[in-house]
Amino acid sequence: MTIDVVEHAESDDGWQAIVINLRHLPDNHLSLLDHLSSPLTVLFGELTAPDRLVIIDGAEAAAVAHGDVFSSVVRSAREAGVKVVAIAATEGSAAATELMKSGNVAPTQYVVSGLTDEEIDTAAGHFSGLQRLAHDPRARELLRRPIVIDLLGRADNPGLPLSDVEALEHIWRSLVRNGDRRDAGAPDAREQVMLRLAAHALDKGNVDDLLSRLDNDAVEGLRRSGVILPASGLPGTGCPNSNMTCSVSTPLRVTSSQNATPLPR
Repeated sequence: MTIDVVEHAESDDGWQAIVINLRHLPDNHLSLLDHLSSPLTVLFGELTAPDRLVIIDGAEAAAVAHGDVFSSVVRSAREAGVKVVAIAATEGSAAATELMKSGNVAPTQYVVSGLTDEEIDTAAGHFSGLQRLAHDPRARELLRRPIVIDLLGRADNPGLPLSDVEALEHIWRSLVRNGDRRDAGAPDAREQVMLRLAAHALDKGNVDDLLSRLDNDAVEGLRRSGVILPASGLPGTGCPNSNMTCSVSTPLRVTSSQNATPLPR
């Protein structure tokens, strides 16, 4: 969502942003410096617009192995006079928030909540396949993630109400495997791309090695199906990002520092 806002505002001379995915960075400060031509403070200082942002996506990784790097990025941005926006899943947001409090700076939080019951009922009224999900308490929680409704809307209508497990299986068959059609990458290749992206998200392997093993036709086909996010020219977004991981994640929490104003909607 935030990356979409940044890309749409690229033509605005009033502000600039650097987007970083924390999960794609090394897990310690020294390893990060080895990959840079200049210190972070110098790189961030090259931004010249009146409003300058460093957007840290995947900030929940600060709770696992990237706390040191997260703190380094935040500290360097502040030293360069650049505002920081951190985007984290709710379960990892507490660690990111605590790390952003260093230097007596109180971050402001913006919670992106899940869909309300009324919004779910409205969606179910337009899509018959959601009706069974909407009436099941456990499955209803799945529908609070807008991406789930979006993915089900992109998949062929099954014609029958679905359980939560059936809904995810239907998305996999229809969108990941493309209904076993071969017009946008081979079904098995598309499936392998998704499995490798999932494995990479868990083991934090080498990004270059991952990219070398992905089938390009399958990646582009998955992008056209809305399963993988569109390619972006922004820094820190070289690794394909899967929408499927959003379907099981909790609502997001956006944390900003240095009195940053909410991003434009």
